[in-house]
Amino acid sequence: MKPKLHLFLVLLMSSILMTAFSQNPILITDPPGATYCEGSDGVLFGVENSENGVQYLLQKFEMASWHNQETIMGNGNTVWFASHYLAGQYRLAPPDSVGNEITVSELPSPTVYSLVPPGIVCPETELVLNGSEIGVTYNLYNSEYGLISTITGTGTPVSFGVVAQPGDYFVGAMDMFGCSEIMLGTTTVLEMPAIYDIIPNGTVCGETEILLAGSQAGIEYQLFKDGIMLLPPIVGTGFIISFGVSDILGTYYIMAYDPALGCSQMMNGTCTIDFGPTADFYFAPNNDCSSYPVQFMDETTGGSPPYSYSWYFDDPYTSQDTSSLQNPSYQFNAFGNGSQTFEVALSVIDSNGCYDSIHQFVTVMQSPHASITDLGIPPY
Repeated sequence: MKPKLHLFLVLLMSSILMTAFSQNPILITDPPGATYCEGSDGVLFGVENSENGVQYLLQKFEMASWHNQETIMGNGNTVWFASHYLAGQYRLAPPDSVGNEITVSELPSPTVYSLVPPGIVCPETELVLNGSEIGVTYNLYNSEYGLISTITGTGTPVSFGVVAQPGDYFVGAMDMFGCSEIMLGTTTVLEMPAIYDIIPNGTVCGETEILLAGSQAGIEYQLFKDGIMLLPPIVGTGFIISFGVSDILGTYYIMAYDPALGCSQMMNGTCTIDFGPTADFYFAPNNDCSSYPVQFMDETTGGSPPYSYSWYFDDPYTSQDTSSLQNPSYQFNAFGNGSQTFEVALSVIDSNGCYDSIHQFVTVMQSPHASITDLGIPPY
């Protein structure tokens, strides 16, 4: 074989082998998908399947031609260009451009809406975002407690409900592509006055002293009866405070007000003053024979029905001289010649536990006591 022909064949085989074993570079992006969120740095470009010692050139198509951007040396693995790139058309420069053109797109961030009300508010305030986008997730955060609640946008204003925890609240939005945005406005929720118990708590009968089980210095405490403000407010001392004695029928409660912050808080419980029932009854007949029953009729008024009744008939001849009926009938045991008087008592308790009683005297004519004496006279 001629030397020149032999050399040609060797070079041809070497070229074929190098082509067979060379790697095909692939242009990739981070994040994948060649998209980035508005306001971010853009995307990074990398070369997957790079060849060791081969230099790669990144180009961008601008003004009707390709412009060089950055070079990187392959190392046999994936290598990354150093800079971030914004929206546009990119490629690896020839001869690596085939199949390695990528178009980068910018994704819009969620539309910015406002959290209302802004500024400083008292607890138990409703927080609302004054607009939303369908499919966007809105997260309400508290600077101290973290994530409070999450709502999906509806295309209209959305409410996060009433919040009570103190702190600074703000809203973050994130769409389905992971693009996020902080909404406008911060709402600061102040601390409420501490809650103490009204004493007594519940229903009482007749006059009573109304107390608050504790107080905070500088906080004003106002007593109300049936929604009407009573007396000037009392400034807290850090101890139990008294609103004095009242005998006026009604339901009492106490509100605390912080004059420095403007926030108010209802204290725990209510005190209802009830005069209770006025027990009364009539009966018939009176001064009749003891062989006839006496009918008793309840005439109780006032208080809060229904009532509970307890009758005592003062009959010494039996232990069954009581009744819990409203209008009982009772036959007294009275024997002899003349009359006998019994002190009948009625006790009434209303539904609030208030109590009253009354005593009246009932007189009955004693029944004669007949007896037979054996005189020992024989019959005829």
